[in-house]
Amino acid sequence: MKKIFVGLFLLLVSASVFAAAKGDSLLLLNQGNDLYARGQYDKAAGVYENLLAQKELNASLYYNLGDAYYKTQRYGRAVACFERAARLKPRDPDIRFNLNFLRTFVKEPVEPFPEILLTSLNNQLSLNELTALCSVFYFLLVLGIIFYTLSKQQGFLIFNLACLLAVLVLSGWLFVKYDREVSSREAIVILGPADVRNGPGFENSVGFTLPEGRKVAVLGGKDDWAAVGLKNEGLKGWLEKKYLEEI
Repeated sequence: MKKIFVGLFLLLVSASVFAAAKGDSLLLLNQGNDLYARGQYDKAAGVYENLLAQKELNASLYYNLGDAYYKTQRYGRAVACFERAARLKPRDPDIRFNLNFLRTFVKEPVEPFPEILLTSLNNQLSLNELTALCSVFYFLLVLGIIFYTLSKQQGFLIFNLACLLAVLVLSGWLFVKYDREVSSREAIVILGPADVRNGPGFENSVGFTLPEGRKVAVLGGKDDWAAVGLKNEGLKGWLEKKYLEEI
């Protein structure tokens, strides 16, 4: 009995600590929103950054921080925030509008039509949503196989074929989305214009220059330098890591 009371006490303490932490986060968020509403965008950004440092990661917070960065003309950081917000909440129209506006503002080249279609498809579901949906159909397939094995009813066979098709399609989609958002490293140029050199060091010549806010693929790194590439233009080079923020 004593152990039960101790367990309940620890559970209540943990719940109280969690509630207090949530309360502090909400207080900070309201403080940041108030600073933003009063036009103190730098201070608001600082509050939002503190929340992110506490692992309070959500689309709304990235959206607010992106707005604050935009108001203080830190366009590259704003793009990075809206990119992260879009990955967490891909169907949000406000996030998409701000992100597309900034892409145009920083003169991001228009993607080829096949890439636009693939991006549009990927924007229908977040990675977590797609993983959950794939898991549901896999579970239904396993359940359907069990029922068909026990009953041998034709209806379960058709059901299983439909679930199998859904699993195959969703798994392929999940593989592509995971590759684009997790396996493939992407970054935003947060300081610009940034000189991209032909090697990792200032002794190497400048190959091309990137504006602030431009998205690049991160191909590798050496010391304080990152190997970057532009897929559409087929360009590659080396850029100081201080100019980049990975998404």
